[in-house]
Amino acid sequence: MEAMLRTRRRLARFALCAGVALAAALMLVPEGDAAEPEKVSVTEFFRGKVVKLTKKGEIEIHYDFEDAGQLADFEASLPYRAIRTAVQSIERGQLRIKGTGSFRHKAVFGKRVESSATFTPLKPKNFGFAVTEERESEVFTLYCVQDRYFSLGDGVTTPQNMIIKFIPRDPKINRDGFQDWRYCGSHSRKPEIQRGTPVEVRITREDNKSEMRLLDWKSGGKEWDRDLTSQMVAAFTHDSDVRIDNWVVAGVLSPDFVARHHLDLSEEIAADEPEADETPATPELDPIQAERVRATIAAYPLKTKPNAMARLLRDAGIPAVLREEAAARALDIGQKAIVPFLVDGLYADDESCRNTSFLALDGLIGKSFSFRADAPEDKRRKAIAKLNAYIAKNHRKFQ
Repeated sequence: MEAMLRTRRRLARFALCAGVALAAALMLVPEGDAAEPEKVSVTEFFRGKVVKLTKKGEIEIHYDFEDAGQLADFEASLPYRAIRTAVQSIERGQLRIKGTGSFRHKAVFGKRVESSATFTPLKPKNFGFAVTEERESEVFTLYCVQDRYFSLGDGVTTPQNMIIKFIPRDPKINRDGFQDWRYCGSHSRKPEIQRGTPVEVRITREDNKSEMRLLDWKSGGKEWDRDLTSQMVAAFTHDSDVRIDNWVVAGVLSPDFVARHHLDLSEEIAADEPEADETPATPELDPIQAERVRATIAAYPLKTKPNAMARLLRDAGIPAVLREEAAARALDIGQKAIVPFLVDGLYADDESCRNTSFLALDGLIGKSFSFRADAPEDKRRKAIAKLNAYIAKNHRKFQ
């Protein structure tokens, strides 16, 4: 029995010595030798196409939604108080959001965030961009396109485009729970947003300042109340239905977001330089020639007939500024007999010529049939086919 106790005491002393030696050995291991998490490639972390990346965290990501896997970069959310009903899906290479809610990009930005996309509303109301904080917060900014819902809070019953900043609610004063907001910059009822007509929207937010560009309309300025502590960009809808394409998310990533996900910023990616335009430059008209063109435009429709005016709109040899003057003249006159002749301009090789013909045509009939001058040829031809069918069905209007 005594021999057994002596053996146990020896084993205990041995274990104690081994433990002390192990602790001492661990104390001698330099801190720098601790294994660091493996860096994650930015191009693998995001499913969109990363076209720009710098060591400072500047990034630009493009989404064409041709691959449903791109949806992994987004999450369902809702910045304002409402019942979320929105559903998202990919249809014909476009993201579709239907209902009430938002679809937020997973990147967290610090100093600056930018975003742009082409929205095609199936319900032309209550949609646009949102910039929110990463944590749930009452402070966020909405970039509203043809808003009908929030405007009611200001007593405005007609649709308008606007930037609004939501501010913290004071529970002592505001006990009913409604959030308050303030305009940022101007708000307008133009341009009008029509069902099925693509609208390009671009936003920028930095240092508590916002800007939104919508077609030829621009608004922005310093926002009310405090700045956001972090920035995440989303597309939102309220009882609406929109398709989104060519969504670009850009800005400076938050250092905390980079560290949390162990993103590797050393693999810098330079944005592609614009390809050199090999199209011959449009010849400059001398003053005498420009005067003749303007005289032709002014003579419409008394002396300059619809076919001649339409031919001028699609003539790549005439500077765009003069062709735009011709389109404006056609719209001012408002005669729809020119519409069938304008269709030829939609087939023009020159994008600028397609665009000026379309501007006049769209304004005269009030329907776009989803035609875009910069769209691929197959999509343009489908839109033109629908347009021709419409003209044939309503030919009496265009005589």
